[in-house]
Amino acid sequence: MPASRRIERLQSQIHEELALVLQHEMKDPRATFATTTVTRVKLAKDLRCATVFVSVMGAQDDKRRMLALLKHARGFLQARVAEAVSARRTPVLTFKIDESIEKCARVSALLNQITEERGPAETPPADAGEEE
Repeated sequence: MPASRRIERLQSQIHEELALVLQHEMKDPRATFATTTVTRVKLAKDLRCATVFVSVMGAQDDKRRMLALLKHARGFLQARVAEAVSARRTPVLTFKIDESIEKCARVSALLNQITEERGPAETPPADAGEEE
């Protein structure tokens, strides 16, 4: 199997496993895992390190707190990944906040605001462009 395909497969497996663990197995009263989503996993070419991008809906304090909890639970999460992924060595997990979902929501809100300010789009008359 080509290396890039193997990396893609492992990234997908790690992504799926972490998403399941966060949703069903993490039991920490300080965290709201319902609002934490694994958005993507980027695996190094040597398969030793994996950067896990998570989206956390909430204030900056919530994001920092969740990132600290994920870092604290890294050993548990790596053990779960090791059970689920067929690799000689389990990559070291590093967690980062992914702001892309919130940025997308802000852009969408701005576009909606512009649309509302301009009013309904003017449609040309049905016979426009036809010459008599």
